[in-house]
Amino acid sequence: MGIDALLRELRERSREEEAEIRREAEEQAERIVEEARREAEKRRREALQEAEDELREELRAEREREENDVRRQVMEAREELLDRVRETARELLDEAAASGAYRRELPARIREALACLPEDREVVLRCPPSLEEAIREALSGTDGRVRVETDDEGAGFRASTPGGTITADASLARRLERDWTDLAPMVLEKLEERWAETGDR
Repeated sequence: MGIDALLRELRERSREEEAEIRREAEEQAERIVEEARREAEKRRREALQEAEDELREELRAEREREENDVRRQVMEAREELLDRVRETARELLDEAAASGAYRRELPARIREALACLPEDREVVLRCPPSLEEAIREALSGTDGRVRVETDDEGAGFRASTPGGTITADASLARRLERDWTDLAPMVLEKLEERWAETGDR
């Protein structure tokens, strides 16, 4: 082979090697670009998902705050309503004490109060003047250890040993406070029924 032919062959091989290197470089570049594109897309999706999760959590927290605020307002409104009902009930205690129903249950109420006190001790039973006659009638036929005195401490009566060492408070105000925990749900239930019937709140 002559020198010219050898040189042509070397140049041809060089061109082929150069073309192969270029082809491999282009393929490698394409792979790098594709991998970078996929990685960028993955990060974009992750960032989008993270943003959606944060927004969802913010919305959930906001909804929870709103629900808690509504519940608090409802509870406060109910408490305010119950306070008004209880205050109205307190104002009606004297009227309740004058009712026939209360007068009829006096003997049983007095027996309950006396049962809380020592049997061998004198008992002072205090009541408002308006209730004195009914109290004395309810006590008729009992032993003489009960002494009736009047005061202005409110509707109902209180039984105690002399000096007040032991006291059974059967006043209507005390009964209202004692029973209010049980009465309040019933009051709300009745009000809800009335609101459902009338549409008023």
